[in-house]
Amino acid sequence: MAREWLVADGVGVELRSPAGSKRILHDVHLSLQPGDAVALVGPSGIGKTTLARVLLGLVRPTSGDVRFLGCSVFCGSRACALEFRRSVQIVFQDPYLALNPCHTVERIVGEPLRLHGKARTPEEVRWRVRRLLEDVGLDPSLSTRRPGELSGGQRQRVNLARAVSVEPGLLVLDEPFSALDPVTTVDLVGWLRRLREQKGLGLLLITHDLQVVGWLADRTVELARGVLVERPEAPRSTSARPSGKSREQ
Repeated sequence: MAREWLVADGVGVELRSPAGSKRILHDVHLSLQPGDAVALVGPSGIGKTTLARVLLGLVRPTSGDVRFLGCSVFCGSRACALEFRRSVQIVFQDPYLALNPCHTVERIVGEPLRLHGKARTPEEVRWRVRRLLEDVGLDPSLSTRRPGELSGGQRQRVNLARAVSVEPGLLVLDEPFSALDPVTTVDLVGWLRRLREQKGLGLLLITHDLQVVGWLADRTVELARGVLVERPEAPRSTSARPSGKSREQ
């Protein structure tokens, strides 16, 4: 039996308003391990992002719990909370809103390195940031620029570099390609595949794009009427898989 890593146990979410209440999630169970590649699919507005926010500890469920290494992500110890924040990272949907426009790329990507003790001196931070930018297909010279000087594809690569900087076990990807052109999407999918293959990175991919699911996911779970249903296997793409070898300057 695999060791419990990140587990949603009977999660339910009910939204309350003066007009009444609406049940978004019903008794959801989901177990994720480092190295897993799971696609979360379902119609728009069904609650996929809400479930992702619950898994990240950003939304407290009405019922049930989320555990990381046996500790509740909502009331666990400080040490457990710090390890959880390092181990589970997110790449947000909108690359234009996810980055602080006042900070340089070096500061954006380097801040998690300092926070989690992955780099201790300014020189080490600078070196690691440049390596991370290379890993996601960006020219290291972009480290001195601010988000307003970057394209949407470049910004999303910076988001990815920041997320993987602390060597997480799982990336939550909430529609990460919806604002990007097809060429950039294919390129970023290639880099995610390479990171997974080389570093054992786990993925929870929220998307409507079944071709991307076929490229990235090993299994698919569907959210319908607030209930999570696991499909037998992810649909596999019949087209050539992305290589992730191009670079944006």
